[in-house]
Order: sequence, then C-alpha cells, then structure tokens
Amino acid sequence: MKININREFFAQTIKDVNRVKKIAAYERFNCIKITVYENSINIIKNNGELSISKTITSSKENNLRVDEVGETLIKADFLNNILNKLSGENIGMAVDPNQNLLKINSNKAHFKLATLPSDHFFKISQAPLENSFKIKCNKLTELVDNTLHCVSKEESRPALTGIKFIAKGNKIKAVATDSICFAQRTVELDNSLSDPLEFLIPGNNLKQIIPLLNKDESETVNVGYTKKENMIFFQTCNGISIQSRLLECCYPNTSFVDNAVKNVKSSLKIGAKTLHDVLVRSTLTANKSQNQSTKICLNEDNVKICNDNNDIGSFDEKLDGAIFRGKPMTILLNPSNMIKGLVKLGHSEVEIDFQNETLPIVFFDAVENIKVKKEVNNSNLNLTVPLRSN
Repeated sequence: MKININREFFAQTIKDVNRVKKIAAYERFNCIKITVYENSINIIKNNGELSISKTITSSKENNLRVDEVGETLIKADFLNNILNKLSGENIGMAVDPNQNLLKINSNKAHFKLATLPSDHFFKISQAPLENSFKIKCNKLTELVDNTLHCVSKEESRPALTGIKFIAKGNKIKAVATDSICFAQRTVELDNSLSDPLEFLIPGNNLKQIIPLLNKDESETVNVGYTKKENMIFFQTCNGISIQSRLLECCYPNTSFVDNAVKNVKSSLKIGAKTLHDVLVRSTLTANKSQNQSTKICLNEDNVKICNDNNDIGSFDEKLDGAIFRGKPMTILLNPSNMIKGLVKLGHSEVEIDFQNETLPIVFFDAVENIKVKKEVNNSNLNLTVPLRSN
C-alpha cells in the first residue's frame, strides 16, 4: 500500500478510531488496521468489546491520493503519537512488504514502524441485522448524557454497568441505575418499530461512542441489532461504523419507579441550579466516611439543608424560593447522588416528590409534572434513595 493524505485529517481519524480501549494482554487488540482501496481507505480498531471504523473517500478536504492498494496492521498508540508530533501539511505512507515496515514521511521527518500480519486482526461480526431503526444523533446523545451518570462502576453487578434501551413504536427509552441512583430518558425515533426491542449496552462503550456522533439536529444514525451475535451496530453519516458487544444480563425490575411517582406524600419545588449549588456547598463539610450524609429539613415554613462533621465543622443554609407542600419530614441523603441528576436539569425549576424518610425520592423538571404523573414509563426523571439513619 502507498498513500498521501492531509496529516491533520488523518490524525483526527486515527484519534477517533483509537477511542477503542486498550487491552494490555492482547497485542492484536491494540492495533489499527489500515486497508487501502482505489479511491478510499478504511481504518479500524477492535478489542473484542468495541469496534470503531472510519472510511475516508478522496476529497479536497483530505487530499487523499492512492498510489497502491493494500493493507497493514500497526500499533495504534505509536501511530497516534507520531502523527501528532509531525509538522507537515501532508504525510506519505507506504508499506515495505519485504521488511514488514510502514514508512511514514512528512517534510524532513522519516519513520519506519514495525507492522503485524493483517490476518492477525480480530475479525468483526458480519451477521445480518434482525432489527434496525433510525434516530437523530443529538437525540441519542441526549439519552446517554442524561442516564450515564447513574451507571454503576462495580463489576460485581455487570447488569448495572450498562444502559438499558427499550424501543417500542416510535419511542426509545434509556434507563440506568447503580441501585442508589436511577435515571430515565425518553425520545422519539425517526421511524416506527413493528416489534419492541430491548438491549443493554456497556456504559464504558457508550462513553467512547457518543463523542463520535455529529451533534447537528439534522444528522441521523442508523442503529442495528443482531441477537445471534449479541451485538449492536451504529452507522453515522460521516463514515463512522461502530459495533458494540451487548451485556447478557438480567436487568433489575424498575417497577419501584412507578410506585415512587404515584405514592407521593410531600413535594418540593425549587430552581434546579439553586438546589444544586446549595448541595455542592454542603459537601464541603460532609463526612466522607458516612456517605457525605446531609439532611434536608422540610416543612411549609422553612426548607433547609444542613450537616455536622465533628472533624471539620457544620453547614446550614435555608433554600430561598422553595415551595414545600405536604407532611413535614427530614431526609438524610448523599448530596452527590442528587447533584449528578440536577446538573442535567440546568436552570429549570425542579419538582422533588417524597414518600417518606426512607423510600426513593423522585425529581424531574417541574414543567413535565403532568406528563410524569400520567406517563411514568415515557417520562424523563431521576431518582435517588435516602440514607438510613443509625
């Protein structure tokens, strides 16, 4: 193979593909495969869990010129670092098959990198898709951004390390929980599904996928699913193809959310940013060894947040503009769990619904109050579980 291409364009492509996580024990999982065709090139990396590939077709933007077709396999990090250190506008790349070397030239800089046989590359799935749908890139980003903060980092419960997607009709819902926090988001699809579809995507894979999507409201991504190989596929408009393994786990029952919404005894309305900022201040004196335990004291005349730490000191702040209705109560919680959800609500007014001092707390954009009450399963909401007092 032999090509010439714009350095910055090629470097960005390698950076995108190299988002696939490195696996130290397997050399072939840490390599990028470059395949050169007559008028295009394909770059792909696959670690067995996640595969990202991008096809570059010759254009004025990339200055791609193909002199000789072929393919090569090279260590991803080496290539990525070299491209970022070069200064020339274009680079030339050629494979010396006799010495198994990839030659890279830019201005006066010359590199010769060892390559691996192309057949060492981990093969990607070619299974036919059983179901597919289209969704706006910004809508898919919205689903993930508003639920990823609730994904568990504990590998001991693998089902909780992913986001569960439920597609039905012309809507798709994403849910995530770490057993303490819960988030749910629903958006519309670009087409309607004839059969319901459910799948569980690892959170770590989604962290790498979402930054690759074009955030333009007009751009769509094609999503395909194959149960046979337990894989999900994403095809974007900018030439990026993604394959992700799905988690084969039984996701926990989330019917408790319905109960939390329907069995409300008290409610609080307040600006999301106001509550967020007060909770952040409360973490400064919260006791880290006790899950940062902080109290929300609620009655119709006064709403305040406070905590007491024998090693540091105490915190106490009244919530201005808070409107509380219902039975007075004191809730003990880890403020960090609520802060993560409030960040997603921005500057809107938030409604927080309480059952009692120990059962899950539901909070959501107050504007969506009627929708949440009527359509719990299709609404956008967050939930956190209070701490138990000793």
